[in-house]
Amino acid sequence: MVDVKPARFAAKPEVAEVLRWTAKLCSARGLDYQVWSGTDSVVIRNIEWLQGAKRRPLPTATLIEKIHGIAETPIPIGQLLHQTSATHQDLFRLVWHGTLQLELGSTLSDETAVWTS
Repeated sequence: MVDVKPARFAAKPEVAEVLRWTAKLCSARGLDYQVWSGTDSVVIRNIEWLQGAKRRPLPTATLIEKIHGIAETPIPIGQLLHQTSATHQDLFRLVWHGTLQLELGSTLSDETAVWTS
């Protein structure tokens, strides 16, 4: 279970008490519990951008195999696109699907490296 609270609210004593109570209740029920208070704005923007690809169909199995073969070691997105018939959306769909990885801490560009999971 994830509780999302802005850091300024989570720090308030009355909110912190509710979060502690929820953590105890979840633990007693055998549930994992986290409080999420956000992260770097670049990471948030990248995730929002990537989520645009989550409902797109996966590329063909042949294209996925080619992408994974090339991306066994980190490669910039632009180079991977040049070496395949993939689109940005194909690569972002594979990132969302979990078969490609990339670093979310920097603004996405054709210089961003991707690699197989």
